[in-house]
Amino acid sequence: MDVMLLNKQEFEDLLHQQGGTASFSAAGPDGEVDWTLSPTFSESQNYYLVFRNSSEKSAAELVDVDFTISFH
Repeated sequence: MDVMLLNKQEFEDLLHQQGGTASFSAAGPDGEVDWTLSPTFSESQNYYLVFRNSSEKSAAELVDVDFTISFH
């Protein structure tokens, strides 16, 4: 299972299968992911949290996620 945090352009690239990169990513079925985003004081920015089955099998997979957003 891949976990990705994408900005708008990265998400569009993913939707159109243009490859590209992710602002943040992590692979593996277990573990904790801790990402720090740069502040955008002058304008807000949307991010897309994406869970992608990286297995070669195309079967659906149940994902149990607990996440927290903190502002400092």
